[in-house]
Amino acid sequence: MEKKWDLSELIPPPGSKGYKQFLQELEGEVKKVELVRSKLNNFTGNDLLQVIKTKERIEELSNRLGAYAYLGYSVDTHNSQARAFLSEMENLGADLSNRLLFFNLWFKNLDEKKARELMKAAPKYQYYLERIRETKLYSLLENEEKIINLKSLSGTNALVKIYDLVSASLTFEMTVNGKRKALSEEELRNFAKNPDAKLRASAYQELMGVFGKQGQVLGEVYRNIVTDWKNECLTLRKYPSSVSVRNISNDIPQESYDALISSVRKNAPIFEDYFKMKFKLCGVKDFSRYHIYAPYGAKEKQYSYETAVKMVMENFNKFSPKMAQLAQNLVTKNHIDVPIRKGKRSGAYCYSITPQTTPYVLLNYDGSMRNVFTLAHELGHAVHGQLYNGSILNYNAPIPVCETASIFSEMLLFDKLLDAEKDVEAKKALLVMKIDDIYASIQRQTYFTIFEENAHRMVGEGAGVDELKKEYAKELKEQFGSMKVPEEFSWEWVAIPHMFHSPFYCYGYAFGNLLVLALYNRYKEEGSKFIPKYLKILEYGGSERPKKMLDEVGFDINSEKFWNSGFHLIGNLVNDLKRLK
Repeated sequence: MEKKWDLSELIPPPGSKGYKQFLQELEGEVKKVELVRSKLNNFTGNDLLQVIKTKERIEELSNRLGAYAYLGYSVDTHNSQARAFLSEMENLGADLSNRLLFFNLWFKNLDEKKARELMKAAPKYQYYLERIRETKLYSLLENEEKIINLKSLSGTNALVKIYDLVSASLTFEMTVNGKRKALSEEELRNFAKNPDAKLRASAYQELMGVFGKQGQVLGEVYRNIVTDWKNECLTLRKYPSSVSVRNISNDIPQESYDALISSVRKNAPIFEDYFKMKFKLCGVKDFSRYHIYAPYGAKEKQYSYETAVKMVMENFNKFSPKMAQLAQNLVTKNHIDVPIRKGKRSGAYCYSITPQTTPYVLLNYDGSMRNVFTLAHELGHAVHGQLYNGSILNYNAPIPVCETASIFSEMLLFDKLLDAEKDVEAKKALLVMKIDDIYASIQRQTYFTIFEENAHRMVGEGAGVDELKKEYAKELKEQFGSMKVPEEFSWEWVAIPHMFHSPFYCYGYAFGNLLVLALYNRYKEEGSKFIPKYLKILEYGGSERPKKMLDEVGFDINSEKFWNSGFHLIGNLVNDLKRLK
């Protein structure tokens, strides 16, 4: 199963004549914007519109370059040429950003009357321009912004690459069927879902043990990333708090974030009770963190990649033929990298580049049912990326909303499989798998965010790695209640890439999952009448405020009651499982 992706449509081959022309076009577009600097005192609405259109082309070209570099690096992180090309593109991106910086700084510092007058000429870009001005409070002088852009290359960006390099080079070993095996991290993590309790415990002991041996180094990398976040965002830019940086970037009100976190903490006992019931169902006597992903039932069935694609496409087509067509684009154009390979980045992602470019999906496909759901998840992202057909400047939906299509796609697949399944034991297995995934996406991700908030505060107060380790252990205790959590799990946080790559990213999963539960419940109530409303949410892309999008379907995301309604639906799934006992 090779199934490697084809990057040829993104840019001409580096080093070729076409590639040089590509870079020359990008340089020419940047110079067009630079030339308006001398005209800003007499700027008209039409001038603004022309600059925006030029910036769209710059964004398209630079996005293609950045995608080519990152996608190539992702599938071979050990390749020094891929790393060097990624660094080259990051340097180019920082240079372009610095050269164009003056324009956004000028526009956000205009008086309100003048800004509104200019914006009348560009109604299509209203939200984009409003978002520029909303960050006025947190902007610095032009030279200061340039320095930050350049320092990030050898600061946070370099630290993240070191983290990736160290974590990707870790080796794991485990005894399986009497034989000592060398395993990738992805392969090792799969044993956490093995029917054999001893293998589940051994897998976690090896995973946490290996990461724990690097804990002081990786923890120090994390401390410096957090320190850089504090120095830039709180000390220099004057954001109200560490997490508010992400909330403002996501265009999510602080009230909504607070309501979400509060709701998850208050509803934590739902999952504790679920795991007690699950352990009895699965015959697990040790009420321990080692076994939360224990599978239910017989040995898990394996699905070929081709079968998985067929299942997902048929399901999309039943809901919306348009969605199926858009998902099929990735298969037809060979935009999916499928197999597990040494040096390949772990996990899965969808990379959307421009509204006119078919997205790319990275998998580490192992044939499990969970990976079938992962395919549905990532293709949901890809559908979302293709439904938007507006300006590239409004392309990407904020993190919490961008999880909507992916998780909704998983729910469609789950419902279909559950309805079609006649065997009671198989139904139980499906419900167990789904509730496990809901736990992992909602409670687990939220507690990562709770740790991040506390870690950012503690590092600002001078905390070291050992103190962060103790803090993580304390939050594990709150999360799991009476469940036993072995000491080695206190190093788990250094094995979570999102905390290093993108602080406070993780709460977007909880936001997206609880939101989808509400949307899916509405779909079950309204049937096909709901489909156009759902597709409209996706078609917005990043061109409208998330709160406004969701107000249109009657969801108040600032209300804790709304988030609690998602847990009501989780409770229904747990009760469905109880009734099958």
